[in-house]
Amino acid sequence: QRAAMWRDAEAQRAIVRAAQLAAPGDRASREAALGILQGLAMEPENREPMWQASSGARAALVAAARLKAPEDRKARLYAVLTLQKLAASADNKRAMWRGG
Repeated sequence: QRAAMWRDAEAQRAIVRAAQLAAPGDRASREAALGILQGLAMEPENREPMWQASSGARAALVAAARLKAPEDRKARLYAVLTLQKLAASADNKRAMWRGG
């Protein structure tokens, strides 16, 4: 089911857009979206497509991993754990080490 959800372009766009929200009032939505991305990254089939720049997930995850405010701790944790899962893909791992 996780693979099918990521392949659904409309669902993918909605999740990534919510993960990119930056306003303080949108914290809960961003956290929920990042939690969904973490769940989707549990599916090995999703890992490479999620890392592709065109999806927008990579940028959202990297931005969330860089959050510093204490109230963003949960979002940061979701992002880091998701990046860890994405790095389990050999192709992603190579790309990450090359900076892309």
